[in-house]
Amino acid sequence: MRVLFFNALLLGVVIYALCCGRRPEKAGALIMLVGALLTRLAWTAMSERFAHVETGALAVDVLAFAAFFTLAVRTDRNWTLWLAAFQLVATLGHLAKAIDPGMIQTGYAFLLAAWSYPMLLAIALGTRTQQKKRRAAAQAAGAASRLEG
Repeated sequence: MRVLFFNALLLGVVIYALCCGRRPEKAGALIMLVGALLTRLAWTAMSERFAHVETGALAVDVLAFAAFFTLAVRTDRNWTLWLAAFQLVATLGHLAKAIDPGMIQTGYAFLLAAWSYPMLLAIALGTRTQQKKRRAAAQAAGAASRLEG
């Protein structure tokens, strides 16, 4: 049930960002979508999942962090900094498992997955902020043109 909820939320945020966002919002949403899909492909067999460091998921997380970090330093959006930070914390969950191989599987799984929700929230709020700014600019331009005419 949690997986279905997350997938629906992910799809909704991606569609929202693609329809209403600008280039950074679209990029953030697509990075998130591709990362989620690649992570699912990278998981080990269910019987072994989270028993050891998930090296495939670690690789995906490192690449996603690099992409989010690049997005954050190349844009003027504050939410992208939060996105990169959340991804870094999730990526460090793999280090925690490497340091403590006896960490229970559900704890490790939680460390990796929990940060996905604030990441989706950051993308959605970033998209909403840009949508509001565009509307305000369009209203201001409309008001200015009415004053000139």
